[in-house]
Amino acid sequence: MRRKRDEGERTEKVREEWTELDRPIGVLSMDDGELKEKEATHVYKGKTRSTIKIKTESGRDIELTPVHKLFVLTPEMEILEKRRRI
Repeated sequence: MRRKRDEGERTEKVREEWTELDRPIGVLSMDDGELKEKEATHVYKGKTRSTIKIKTESGRDIELTPVHKLFVLTPEMEILEKRRRI
């Protein structure tokens, strides 16, 4: 379900913006190396001047910021942070 843009108080700064939500939304979060369901009370959008493009092992193209974390699911069903290769 999509949220309406007016479902919270929005704050804008020069290179970022965030919204304090009227009602929390369910999200998946990493907590001590485990994936857990949590609630988000705010959403954040940073503005950046640079992005990088990577191709995943499955052939998908992704564009993201250089500091963005990536996670993979191993054959043993473990979730690990994957370092990007330049």
